[in-house]
Amino acid sequence: MVVILICYDRSMKTASRRLWVVNSLGTLGYLSLLSQWGWALVVLGYPFISGDHSILFPTDAPRAVPQTQTIGFGAFSPIVFVIATAISLIILGFTAIYVIRLPRQIGRGGARITRATAQVVALSLAHSKKTPRRQLVRLTYKSMTIIKLIVAVAGCIVLVAAPSIPQLDPAAIWAVAWFCLIWTIVWFGTQLLAVKLLRVDLDSVW
Repeated sequence: MVVILICYDRSMKTASRRLWVVNSLGTLGYLSLLSQWGWALVVLGYPFISGDHSILFPTDAPRAVPQTQTIGFGAFSPIVFVIATAISLIILGFTAIYVIRLPRQIGRGGARITRATAQVVALSLAHSKKTPRRQLVRLTYKSMTIIKLIVAVAGCIVLVAAPSIPQLDPAAIWAVAWFCLIWTIVWFGTQLLAVKLLRVDLDSVW
């Protein structure tokens, strides 16, 4: 009985490691996809964030010059310095924790949205609520893969409507877009290969 439990524990750890590898590749794919769409939104939204008549930062609007005023803390300056240093260290600590956890949150959030959409697609393709769970899981996974590819390619297609940016060569815009697209496909493609080789649970894949 003890031997069986030990073997089961080892198999669970191995499966967990395999799933971690697969989902890490998925996380990198979602990060690349996010960068790709971030670039597309910056290019498409350039007229709204720059220019003489932009909505956010109009250059023709008069700018008020702020007046500087010196604040003296007197005898409390050492205490203020210590408090400011402590607050800065706390903020840096929370920032570091957030940055470390951010990729995982992006991967998990992207997978949640993609899986929810894929499940709707899978149910519509199944045409029956009595479809076996294993078949539905496979159909959902295939739908997730197709959705990832569509969203990645769409990130480049939308740049066809990109406005002319005098400070930036169109070749540079497309170079960055294609660079992000290639890496998105590389990460998701590697994840697809890893799923087949490592044989992880399709229902847990990001």
